[in-house]
Amino acid sequence: MIGAGVLAGMDRCDLRMDVDGDGVKERVMVQGGREEGRLVAVGPGRKPWVIDRHVVTRECYELEIFGRRGLVILPWGMAVRFYEPGREWGAEWIYQDLYSFYTASWQGGLVQADVDGDGRPDLFVGNYWIRSPESFELPWRLFAINAYHEHPVSATAQLHWDGQRLLWVESRRPRGRVVWFRPPEDVRQLWIAEPHEKSGQLDCPQLRMRGGRVEIRAGDRWRCR
Repeated sequence: MIGAGVLAGMDRCDLRMDVDGDGVKERVMVQGGREEGRLVAVGPGRKPWVIDRHVVTRECYELEIFGRRGLVILPWGMAVRFYEPGREWGAEWIYQDLYSFYTASWQGGLVQADVDGDGRPDLFVGNYWIRSPESFELPWRLFAINAYHEHPVSATAQLHWDGQRLLWVESRRPRGRVVWFRPPEDVRQLWIAEPHEKSGQLDCPQLRMRGGRVEIRAGDRWRCR
């Protein structure tokens, strides 16, 4: 589960999670790396378990929603897709698109936190937070935090929620923005921007956790794409 205080945003889908509940973590990845490929789980000595085909995503996360343990990806940076594993190795995975975006920028980053204080974990993704419904079958609802979408990767962010503010890092842009966003009284409105001292100072700024503290450093040039 991605909880409050955990930053999120990655270069490609490649993580380890226990997909079949046997206590052993398998590797989940897109075969082919950053390009289109099969989304698979690979376990020791096992044939790859195909989750989906023709997937394009830079990010994937282990997540629990309403007690359902599964996997989230951001296909083409334009949706939040939740997969639930089959009952046995090799069985079909079931997925549901929790929300689809219609913006000019690839959305990136994912953090789970209760934004509106109703006791249900919501999602931060890119420019937005997405409010959890009362039950899994009901639709999620989208609210904008900011309107940064002037470039195809403007909203490909790395995120960190400290319980009161969201740290938002434009991780794929030269002289990327680094901004604290403070929720207004009505969290459904655009949030209040408080630029970080390193905003606009670093190429492809990257978030890291060191000893429980957030660090922001310049990234490699290849990240700016």
